[in-house]
Amino acid sequence: MLVLTITLGITLVICAHAVSITDTWLGTSTVAAVVMLLTIAALPDCQWLLQSGVGWLIAALLWAIVTTVYHRLLCEALPIVTDRRRQTPVVELKRRHVIGWSFGRYQVGIAVGVTA
Repeated sequence: MLVLTITLGITLVICAHAVSITDTWLGTSTVAAVVMLLTIAALPDCQWLLQSGVGWLIAALLWAIVTTVYHRLLCEALPIVTDRRRQTPVVELKRRHVIGWSFGRYQVGIAVGVTA
C-alpha cells in the first residue's frame, strides 16, 4: 500500500506540474493536501494526526512546509527584464532549479536539477 501511495503521489505532482496547476499557491497547496492525505491514509501510525487538535495543528504545519517546498520546486518563474535600449519588458523563460534562503548577508541554496 505504501508503494502504491508513493507512486500515486509522485504521479499526481508530475501531472499537476504538466498542466501548470503548481504555478499558483492555491494549486500547489491543493496538490500538497491530496498527497498528504494519501500518505496519512496509507500509514496507520500517522492517523493520529487527524484525531486530535494537536494532530491537526501538526498536520497544518506539515502541509504549509510541503506546500512551500513544492511551490519553490515546481513554480515556473518568468522574470521580467527591461531592455536598456528600448525600455520594453522582455520575458525570459527560466526555470528555477535552486531552492534558496537568505539569512542577512548569507545565502544558502540547494540545487535541484541542471538543464542544458
